[in-house]
Amino acid sequence: MHTGRVEFPPLSMRLKSLTMRLKRKKGREDSGLLFLEGERLVRDAIESGIALEYCVFMSTGVERFMRLCNVLREVSVPTYISTEKEFTTISDTVHSQGILAVARLESESAIEILKKENPVLSMFFELSDPGNLGTILRTTDWFGSGGVFLSKGSVDATNPKVVRASMGSIFRIPIASIDDETFFLHAAKQEGYFIYASTVKSGHPVQSLIQSRKTLVLFGNEAHGLPDEIITLADARVSIPSFGNAESLNVAIAHAIILSHFALRS
Repeated sequence: MHTGRVEFPPLSMRLKSLTMRLKRKKGREDSGLLFLEGERLVRDAIESGIALEYCVFMSTGVERFMRLCNVLREVSVPTYISTEKEFTTISDTVHSQGILAVARLESESAIEILKKENPVLSMFFELSDPGNLGTILRTTDWFGSGGVFLSKGSVDATNPKVVRASMGSIFRIPIASIDDETFFLHAAKQEGYFIYASTVKSGHPVQSLIQSRKTLVLFGNEAHGLPDEIITLADARVSIPSFGNAESLNVAIAHAIILSHFALRS
């Protein structure tokens, strides 16, 4: 099938099946692959040095992506074409741009991330909303923080909605899942981290934060906050002063405010 200057083979049934499996968490876990959709994400992946396994274009409108097609050819990414009907079945969005890719995202262990020279690390307990996590990754990237940890019961970081909401930051921010939160927090202390628990009230005002050489900030679930047993393991509490009547802040917004104060003091 011809697309102007470039000719792509049709998407095989094997790759179609694999692509569809990646829309589910188990498929991503079993394969170690990531589902990317949209021109910007694909470009960000290439620019970030992420290894693309293959790319798929919808046959109608592919001419709009000729420059990207040439880039894919230059970096030797296998590229395929798919009919509009077929692409709709493998797409994860309602109004797709007509381009998706499959990538292999290298992961690091939680201990490996802890051992780096990180300005600030963030850990989230039972974070449930993929949009919040995507925003958190963008904020972490914006402020140059060192990484994000997710407790068990949190949304999967490779969820396509998280990937899209991260706007490419997922390619640059180390993320690790934690199975045993207590063990991990003790390990962080052994590595020299000062641990703050973010709470709605009763914490040190965020304006008074002092960043140690290694800092880990804990954030709770969107509805319930941090568990008491986790708060007791922290070295101190931190709160964002309220000047109005709202009950609480969105966790992604609270995270951004706290990171901004650390950034101003670094």
